[in-house]
Amino acid sequence: MHCSGWEGSGTAVVADDGAALWVPSADLRRARATVSCLWLERRGRSGKVGADARLTSISDWQALATSLQRENLQLVPQSTMLDQLWNEEMDPAPLDEVAWLLNIRGKDLPYAPLLKAFVLLSLKDVRVYVPPGKLLMPERDALSAYNCFANSNNCTRVNEYGTVYSDLRRAIETKILIPTGGTFQRGASAAIAQSIPQTKRLFQTSPIIYFKAQKNSAEIHGMKKAHLRDAVAMCTVLNYIEKIGKSSLYEVIVAEKVDATRATQAGYRGLSMRTRVAFGPNAADPEYRPNNGTNRRIFTNSTLIIQSGGQYDEGTTVVTRTLHYGVPSREERRAYTTVLRSLAALATMQAPASLPAAHADPLVRAPLWNFKQDYLTPTGHGVGAALCRRE
Repeated sequence: MHCSGWEGSGTAVVADDGAALWVPSADLRRARATVSCLWLERRGRSGKVGADARLTSISDWQALATSLQRENLQLVPQSTMLDQLWNEEMDPAPLDEVAWLLNIRGKDLPYAPLLKAFVLLSLKDVRVYVPPGKLLMPERDALSAYNCFANSNNCTRVNEYGTVYSDLRRAIETKILIPTGGTFQRGASAAIAQSIPQTKRLFQTSPIIYFKAQKNSAEIHGMKKAHLRDAVAMCTVLNYIEKIGKSSLYEVIVAEKVDATRATQAGYRGLSMRTRVAFGPNAADPEYRPNNGTNRRIFTNSTLIIQSGGQYDEGTTVVTRTLHYGVPSREERRAYTTVLRSLAALATMQAPASLPAAHADPLVRAPLWNFKQDYLTPTGHGVGAALCRRE
């Protein structure tokens, strides 16, 4: 985002003779309207391509290296120019797994209460790598870090964040599990994998994912409390829209009201996503966010979408509300009813617990397919317990 101005997902390349940006097909129209025309595709015939291995998952690195090799290009580890702008590295390790395993939270990401850290878990001890000042006395006491000496077992050793790479190179373990990527997990970074001797690398899905996916009783209770607080905030917003009058509101004003109202709730820690308020044609873009150039006035002649969420001490919320303050057209009624049928099909489905989630996907999409409609995103996702909004 810093170098291209693009806020969505994608890959940016800066070369001697130009620059290029690749984005998902669903974001192509919005990217062309947002990004400068100087981002044109230029490709050399041979040479080296530098990428920061700390910011790239091992699966993405291997896929990119294979693709470049077919074009007579070599992928090499290289720190980015952005390192000169800020002296901080952020490795795409599964930080939500670190937070869940240690039962601690942080403020290092904008929409998730996660802590910037690495964790090496062995049969002998737990090694936590964090920047200075990240773990205060209560957290260190809860992790039994003060009782960890040179010959101690079953304790937590707190180490300097940047030393994880050298420690992995010198690790005495015969095998080291390296988390692989998944639908909503990027897995360990290429820098982490490359620091481990090749004979010791064991690529495998992290077992924490499955533990984390099944909420325990305390997490379920906390999620219910978080949703009650969030419901109060959303009801307050909807009441405000009704009273203020729709024709005097704009998308940006409603988004600001949603964020401000949610922040008044007890236990509020921040947003779980950037609030999306979209009216009329803007609502058709799943990644649309209002700005001064696209800000639409809200009337009674179309649909208003409010998608937002909050992070609370007790849990994470993600809420979508579809509103219409006039008389919906026939096409709008048909679109809304079709989506409702898809949701009802999933909600009323009775299936064995062993059924893979992917097998339920056609059941949900069938009502849309009947009208020659579909969507590009996955059908659903889990929501973390005071963690990420997607897991």
